[in-house]
Amino acid sequence: MLYVGVDEAGYGPLLGPLCVGLCAFRTADAATTKPPDLWRSLKSAVTPAPNDKRRRIAIADSKRLKGANASRDPLRHLRRGVVGACGLLGDVPADELALLERLGVEFEPHPWYQQAAPVSWHEHVADYGFDSNALAVACERARIGLEALRCVAVCESRFNRVTSRTGTKASTTAGAIAQLLRETASRMDQDDALVVCDRLGGRSRYLGYLRRVFPAEQVDVLEETPAVSQYRVGRLVVRFQAEAEAAHLPVALASMVAKLVRELAMSRFNAYWSARDPSLKPTAGYWKDAKRWLADAAGALSPEERSTMVRLA
Repeated sequence: MLYVGVDEAGYGPLLGPLCVGLCAFRTADAATTKPPDLWRSLKSAVTPAPNDKRRRIAIADSKRLKGANASRDPLRHLRRGVVGACGLLGDVPADELALLERLGVEFEPHPWYQQAAPVSWHEHVADYGFDSNALAVACERARIGLEALRCVAVCESRFNRVTSRTGTKASTTAGAIAQLLRETASRMDQDDALVVCDRLGGRSRYLGYLRRVFPAEQVDVLEETPAVSQYRVGRLVVRFQAEAEAAHLPVALASMVAKLVRELAMSRFNAYWSARDPSLKPTAGYWKDAKRWLADAAGALSPEERSTMVRLA
């Protein structure tokens, strides 16, 4: 079956994109009701804990793996896991541009996403290749294959357009997940598929949402409890689960993909605006610091630029 995880990063900030990541493994186990524990299946190469003594690849909720901004390399664990996993789909990406292309990321053509120089990690490519090889060996032994890594970047214009049309910013995440669910359905061939997503805003009922995502399909409720909501759409099972990143490795890796892409986008954002005004201190885009940054950048921003970049609440 296809065992798929979906997660987002950047739903709450005022600046920068909302990113929704997807990770899809193809497994020999076809039990969508009880998916395999991939941390156990791939334990020779991966671990949920950072800084493993055996130097295994950390795959966990991105919030556990993102380092402090003041540290020397805050994206070290995220980049190692995502770039190493990307190597299973082809060559190990040698720089930011190659990684974003592999993930299918398309930023809107705002100048603050287009003009930063690509970040190279040539000094780490051999290490990432080693990681990728170790992961490939573990996957082969467990009869598991990485089918896809993907990220949808919902930048400011799309975010504000959807929020204005629907009256709620929750529709931005729901729309990106719908896009990834349809992509998964088109990838299934004759296999079953399980897609696991974190809860959307704490909701417990998704029948109406899935009927809108798949208007031509029958959608059946399998389970709706405070912890898990599960539905069947043909051979596709969709599960919404609280704290899914801790229970499903594909969701954890999707979380890492989404967070890394958002961080790379904000790196481009800060590089562009710091070139315009060297006195500007970088921002991660979250509300309190974004308000500080907007006040500091007032002299460098035109009204049109400010209107374009600030996301609707």
